[in-house]
Amino acid sequence: MRHLLITIWAAAILSGCSPKITSSFTSHHTPLAKDAEVLVLDMAAPMPENAGVIGQIKIGDTGFTTKNGNYAAVLNIAKDEARKAGGNVVKITEHKSPDMLSSMHRIKAVILRVDDLSVLSDDISDVEISTHPDYAVIYFYRESGAGALVSYDVYVGDTKVYRSRPNTNAEVKLYEEGDVEVWAKTEAKEVLPLTIRKGSDYFVRTSVSAGIMIGRPRMEIVSAKAGREEYESVKDK
Repeated sequence: MRHLLITIWAAAILSGCSPKITSSFTSHHTPLAKDAEVLVLDMAAPMPENAGVIGQIKIGDTGFTTKNGNYAAVLNIAKDEARKAGGNVVKITEHKSPDMLSSMHRIKAVILRVDDLSVLSDDISDVEISTHPDYAVIYFYRESGAGALVSYDVYVGDTKVYRSRPNTNAEVKLYEEGDVEVWAKTEAKEVLPLTIRKGSDYFVRTSVSAGIMIGRPRMEIVSAKAGREEYESVKDK
């Protein structure tokens, strides 16, 4: 009996440590294979034309969440839920970074189904394949907007690579492949995980979100098409 109680207690703790998933569906489709491709549209990307809406999903915090809370992990959860519903596109509609209320990234998204993903790939890919096979480039930039008086340093691993201020940009070359952490800290720390591949370009939009005292850093991967346009706009200024 004691062993059974311990097992039940452990299961409850593990369940509580997982993100809370809330979903609602307006149509039903055959689930996709576990390895089927699912594309992610960030908040800046437009809603694709001729896409069928399957439903909505919300991934949040149970109050005890201690794992699977980084942005990449949350997006993977959203992709898995999309596959179960028969969807192949996840359109992010709201994204909250870790703050005083939660240690994890929280998102709201619409699950979509399109007949031909190749039509969308060039517009919504997070990575742009370029002509430099020996290194990757991260393009950091910040547009004008809220928190204009707040600036902060951005790091890749232990190396400071960019000072985020309104209407600034920086081009950072990386010669090693693999997983890296892009991070910044003011009154709170924001971490953006990236998997670096040589020959690829990554666009990271930086900004400031509301905080208790001075505002919090915010960083997000932007689709290659939107990122290139925004980066060039800031660069021109």
